[in-house]
Amino acid sequence: MTRIIPPIFCVLVILLIGTYYQGVYSERWSLYDSKLLDEFSDRLLANVPLTVGEWEGTEQEYDKEQFEMSNCRACISRLYTSKRTGESVSVYLVSGTARHVTIHTPDWCYVGAGFEMEEKPRNYSIDCGPGIMEPEFATTTFLRNSFAETEHLRILWTFTDNGTWVGPTWAKPHFAGRPALYKLYLIAPINGRDKDIEKSSARRFAEEFLPILNTGLFPSEPDSGEIAA
Repeated sequence: MTRIIPPIFCVLVILLIGTYYQGVYSERWSLYDSKLLDEFSDRLLANVPLTVGEWEGTEQEYDKEQFEMSNCRACISRLYTSKRTGESVSVYLVSGTARHVTIHTPDWCYVGAGFEMEEKPRNYSIDCGPGIMEPEFATTTFLRNSFAETEHLRILWTFTDNGTWVGPTWAKPHFAGRPALYKLYLIAPINGRDKDIEKSSARRFAEEFLPILNTGLFPSEPDSGEIAA
């Protein structure tokens, strides 16, 4: 009888560890309406400026029903246009728990909307100057042809819960259990056939936008240590 106890004990330990990590992964152990998520969402709605250097923003409509179904908390959808060149970049920024924020990324939802993903997403970092760690994006291009028009887009997407932006291939396990997370899309049209990311308006916009965005989302206040934890 005593010889049976060690194997049973090992099985119980494995089951407990598995249950714990499944709970973390599914956010079963965290409160959806957390104070941290409230702070993240309030800052998103209040602290993202409409003017970013040479870029002027205007609010864009988005599918509010689809957003509610995503169970994310707050959202801004804007079109920023350069006063100097006339180029434009669409910005889509949301807050929510990691479980909900990481479910949909462009390589899934744009393909589902009829776009062809022209190549696998790859990581791409952008030098935004001193004071901010180089943000890392996942990025690729998307193409959709119809009788009415051809849509050719460069999309960059990234996530953060502490001011360091990363674009992991598998965002869900990377951020599993985080009670508050931001997701950012930068979407720019491709003119002609040149898909070079170095020439994309999304990259140039990111250089100016990310430092300002971080200042608004992660201000240097007494509670910032709590958010960065």
